[in-house]
Amino acid sequence: MTSEEREHVTVMSREFVELRSSYHHHEGTNDYTNSSTEIVEIVDRHGQSIQPVWKSDWTTLTEGVESRQDDRTRCVRILASACPVRVRFGNFHEYVSYTDSEHCSSSTFYDWVRYVQPTA
Repeated sequence: MTSEEREHVTVMSREFVELRSSYHHHEGTNDYTNSSTEIVEIVDRHGQSIQPVWKSDWTTLTEGVESRQDDRTRCVRILASACPVRVRFGNFHEYVSYTDSEHCSSSTFYDWVRYVQPTA
């Protein structure tokens, strides 16, 4: 984790959590904007990095962690019993102006979310 990355802790309040990527495109008259949040890394309870499998059916990555892709949306399901599990999200933003290149911009930042079971 780099110094510019943040980590948040989420205490599981249900049996499982389902995470989804998101993508937004907006086309203007002279510009466009792309924004997305993507699941880029998963670390299991043993500290092992596991790669998601993006198929149409749920695929077990490790006990209690599954992934799938539905059209353009990527999903990860984490059971509370698999926690703690860390997920790294990439947040990407791009603005392009067709008429004023000085206003074009792009940015990327990453966040970790650690999912944990509630303490007794």
